[in-house]
Amino acid sequence: MSLDGLATAIYQRKDGQHVVSSTQLRSTNDENIFIEGSEVIDIDPTREYTNGRAALMTVLDQIASRRAQIIEIGDNAMLVPLHIVHGVAEKHDHSGYTRMIREAFPEYFSGSAAPKANASVNTLLQHLFKGHHAAHAPKPTQKDEPASQLSLQDFQLFLPDDPAHVAGLHVTDQDHRIGGVVAQLLQLAKNSNVQAKQQLTQMAVHDARMYAQDLTQRGILASTRFVQFGLHTEEFQKSPRYTYLEWGDLKDVFVRTLISALPEQHNICMKTPNDKASPAFADITATFLADVWMLIHFYKTNTPKKFRNVSAKQH
Repeated sequence: MSLDGLATAIYQRKDGQHVVSSTQLRSTNDENIFIEGSEVIDIDPTREYTNGRAALMTVLDQIASRRAQIIEIGDNAMLVPLHIVHGVAEKHDHSGYTRMIREAFPEYFSGSAAPKANASVNTLLQHLFKGHHAAHAPKPTQKDEPASQLSLQDFQLFLPDDPAHVAGLHVTDQDHRIGGVVAQLLQLAKNSNVQAKQQLTQMAVHDARMYAQDLTQRGILASTRFVQFGLHTEEFQKSPRYTYLEWGDLKDVFVRTLISALPEQHNICMKTPNDKASPAFADITATFLADVWMLIHFYKTNTPKKFRNVSAKQH
């Protein structure tokens, strides 16, 4: 049995083009979570014809095609909802996106049950997904087959190539100084120097604790599922200060430390400068799927698995 997930986002690319992205994931356990397909469709929220219906139908068609996900556990069965992660960037065209969604799907946004005029984009997306699922989800074909369910998770999209988002983010003089020391430690550790490896491990723990402290101050530690440590730019890719976690198990050390700081532990995806970027929210969706598989494992074996670094793999 496999478990599926969907990821979708509305955002503006660096070239100024607004798009709707949709990604389908399939998993067979917490270590095998793959991107099955991904589409990015242009929209224009500033025009009368936005192309919003065609773009969002890529997600709605997926929702309408999924039957109930049932996992057999001994003599029992677990009904697993279809996990959908969706959202927009912190800075987005609220009026354009909300107008686009409402006008593209008048069948779901008329009457007293429709969200209020000032509703967020994520509120409209959830209303749209629930409405379409209720109207078009596959009907059970057997008497004991349950109806499919949705689990909707809204997030703020991180755009590492958005000039407005990364303005002022660069490798500092202090980073260069630390990087020089880190480069020396890495060279020693690669030559089996135990003390150098211990120092790098301590550094990974310290960085994770500082990262957790920052997330706490911003009030988002509990909901954090994606961590970007250094940007996907040449400047960061050449900086030992930001790439040292790519050696050995240091990234795992960082993630384990960060997870231990969470009020309620769960899987996290961490990307460093040389990691390949995934489609919008695909990695976060993968963490939710991994959580479910770990719960299933516990129910089957009564043995817990440790939360860890999880990402959506590409075939």
